Amino acid sequence: MKHHNNAQKNAWVSGTTGLMTMAPATFTKFEQEVARLGLLPADYVGSAELKAWCSRNASIRWIPEYLLKTWGLTTCWDITETKPSKLAPADTEFATMQEIEIA
Repeated sequence: MKHHNNAQKNAWVSGTTGLMTMAPATFTKFEQEVARLGLLPADYVGSAELKAWCSRNASIRWIPEYLLKTWGLTTCWDITETKPSKLAPADTEFATMQEIEIA
């Protein structure tokens, strides 16, 4: 019977063996804000503070899609939206990839 030394066993248990180790799970900024406000999921839609935070952070933080839709918030990443993004004025012109490559 082959015995493993304690260092090998401890490395296996702690997840430090092999080429890759697992990164610790972290909370999203949205989840951190919800915790800071002390909200439960049933409270999200009715929270003015959460809505204000989501309005400020919609294009840079993950926010559940149902909240974005419920509050009528759009992001600069919303490719399914038919109206212009609230982040860019309607008369804003965007460069095409060809224009960028030429410059």
